[in-house]
Amino acid sequence: MVSHSRCLLLAVVTSVAGSVGCVDCDHVVHSGELIQRSVNAAADGDVVCVGPGEYHQWVDLADREISLVGLWGKNSTILDALGYTTVVTIGPAAGAESRVSGFTLTNTSQDEDDSDSRGIRIEDASAWL
Repeated sequence: MVSHSRCLLLAVVTSVAGSVGCVDCDHVVHSGELIQRSVNAAADGDVVCVGPGEYHQWVDLADREISLVGLWGKNSTILDALGYTTVVTIGPAAGAESRVSGFTLTNTSQDEDDSDSRGIRIEDASAWL
């Protein structure tokens, strides 16, 4: 379900003691929903926030300049690649404002024929991870 939220408070676990931050979400994904649906609906500059849970899917940011944020941090928001080599792909037209943060990526495999692909695939882009 795609919804709009002005500002969600979230607990961010960092190397410093836990801190509280604020992120302005344009799209919110809840456990059990498809992240890709919100990514597809996002326009350049949008923030797609993903709630806590384990998501058995992969995500293609394509050529959008968007941010993909795990709301409760990497220990609570898991992207499971289902044994594929790539769980997140960022295309060549994605600009410097494209960001992926707050996720743990699991269950990726190593494809001997595709040495460039391990968890996150960045195709000539300048995204922040």
